[in-house]
Amino acid sequence: MVPAGLHFTADLYDRLGLTAGADTRTIRQRFRRLARLYHPDQNPSPTAHERFLALQAAYDVLNSSRTRAEYERWLVAQDPPVRPIEMDVRPGPTSLHAGLDRQRLYLLVTFKTTLDQSGLESPVNLTLVLDCSSSMRGERLHQSKHAAYAITEQLGPRDVFAITCFNDRARVILPPHRGPQLRVVRSALEGLDASGGTEIAAGLETGFEQVRRLARPDVLSHLILLTDGQTYGDEARALELVDRARTDQIGFTALGIGNDWNDVFLDELAARACGRAHHIAQSSDAVAVFERRLHQLQQTTARNATLSFEPGPQVTVLEWHEVAPELRRLTPQAGAAMLGAVAAGPPLNVLIDLVVSSAHELLLVGDLSLQATLRQSGHVAHIQQPVVMTRQAGTGQMPPEIFEAAQRVAMLRLQERAWQAAAVGDVTSARRNLGLLATRFLEMGEVELARTTQRELEIIAATGQLSPDGSKRIKYGSRDLGLPPPNGRNRDRVP
Repeated sequence: MVPAGLHFTADLYDRLGLTAGADTRTIRQRFRRLARLYHPDQNPSPTAHERFLALQAAYDVLNSSRTRAEYERWLVAQDPPVRPIEMDVRPGPTSLHAGLDRQRLYLLVTFKTTLDQSGLESPVNLTLVLDCSSSMRGERLHQSKHAAYAITEQLGPRDVFAITCFNDRARVILPPHRGPQLRVVRSALEGLDASGGTEIAAGLETGFEQVRRLARPDVLSHLILLTDGQTYGDEARALELVDRARTDQIGFTALGIGNDWNDVFLDELAARACGRAHHIAQSSDAVAVFERRLHQLQQTTARNATLSFEPGPQVTVLEWHEVAPELRRLTPQAGAAMLGAVAAGPPLNVLIDLVVSSAHELLLVGDLSLQATLRQSGHVAHIQQPVVMTRQAGTGQMPPEIFEAAQRVAMLRLQERAWQAAAVGDVTSARRNLGLLATRFLEMGEVELARTTQRELEIIAATGQLSPDGSKRIKYGSRDLGLPPPNGRNRDRVP
């Protein structure tokens, strides 16, 4: 029972950046450090005073053995857990060099769920939006139908499935159907053929309408778009539709098949929806891609995850990248990056690249916070953790996982520079960066990507341009090169 006057509502260990059960000595040392850094007389941040009071409140409870025991009993009894997602922050190097006033620093932020996954049976509300324009005729449409069949076989009796198709207009092939059966899906797809042009916005509008028909807060709602072509004149409308879908908590996946679709546009759609975009190089890969994407959705434990970072007064943020399970650049707005879904299995890792300009012995690097909606309960989880470092003589150690993450980000930058140079006709710069990229792929053991990159070198030397097929294979193949999981398991890649 909580003592009179005490009302626990938050993870007090989390406020101090400690794991639950830390001893009294550790709690006192941590509080003293943070109190120095957040005291309004020392910290000009407008949030410093509020943060200082929150630290003081946490310390008042945890410093007393009586109130701490009561708090820990309350903590254990909470359902859902107070800390359903754990956030681990590792700096690289591990300490700041005492002889440098300006230095580079990386933060590797790792998220993993603490929820019991054995009972994860929340239903999925899924709509598949198929491009049925004339360019899909033949094997592409045939494999897309097989992919729809494959999804049906993995859905349970509580899941909802719908199929729409679009060319220059959209229509519903299979209305939202709970517990769909293969014969129902086969019958719905039987007369589907390919003709006409490509209007993605029409397909999205009809598809999202089907998702919303049976959407509920306790159901994971998602739309998968498959296209092989480019849309013209309706891009703004399509972006508006995914913006609204994100607000309505509808997930989004974009799949481009072949090499004629607009990867920049699909990437923007996915980014705006906190979703993912993937490349299906061969039609025969479609079934595997759909099966694996559905498996990832079924493993989702939290959605709408947003990571925020408020740097300390002498810290400058350079770049953010997700480095696991995918390798991709993040574009935070006002210090917050939308990460989308958090799934069970290999943890989600983000690398933040910083410059520190300080000679202080004790430095507040900044405040990290994560907010995410738990899939089953709808509870909004919030984690906040201060990052504090000290200065020491000599260079601190660079943890191997941070070194590896930084190397992979450097590889991504080579690719981006090559694309930018090719876009403005700077063939010399494009070839130089492609050559370095091919070498990096070989060093990582990615022989097929190295060969593809080498072929692009030859193509741009001969034509002055990159090929649509090769550039997509390199771009989306690189995304699968995120950090491997800690125990060395194979990652659940989308080919």
